[in-house]
Amino acid sequence: MASSATTVGLSHFPSSTKIPNKKIPKPLSGSIRTLNLKKKNQSNNRELNVSVKASVGASGPPSVTAGLYSSEQFELTIENVDKVLDNVRPYLIADGGNVDVVSVESGVVSLKLQGACGSCPSSTTTMKMGIERVLKEKFGDAIRDICQINDEQISETTVE
Repeated sequence: MASSATTVGLSHFPSSTKIPNKKIPKPLSGSIRTLNLKKKNQSNNRELNVSVKASVGASGPPSVTAGLYSSEQFELTIENVDKVLDNVRPYLIADGGNVDVVSVESGVVSLKLQGACGSCPSSTTTMKMGIERVLKEKFGDAIRDICQINDEQISETTVE
C-alpha cells in the first residue's frame, strides 16, 4: 500500500523543551494536522508534553467540517455528498486511494474509487461497509442506491 504525505515544515530544537509558536507550521486548509516528535535523550516527558500541548493548542482546535460528526441530515446534492465524503477521504488516501462523486440523480449516487482503492480486491467492502454506510446515515431515505462506477462505464456514457 502506498502512502503519501506532504512535509509542511521541520524544525530542530536540540536542547529546549519550549517550542515557540512561530516555529509550528500553519495548517493547510482542510488538511489533517500531525506533529511528529523524536527525542534523542531521556528528558522529562511530562514537561515536553505540556510544552507541545500548549504550543499546538495556541494555534486553535482543528477544524472539522459539518457532516460525519453531526446528527444533521443533508439534502441529497453532489456538493453535500462531496462534503460528507471529505470526512471519509483521509482513510482512503492513507491507503493510496480516493473517491470521486460522478453523479447524483433521482436518489442514485454514482461514485468512482480512484488510485489503489479502484483496483483493490476489498473495494466492494470499502464501498458497502464504509462509504455506503456513512452516506445512508447522512442522507437517510433520500438515497435509493449507491453505484460504483469504473473507467469503462464512464467512457461509455460520455457523449462526444
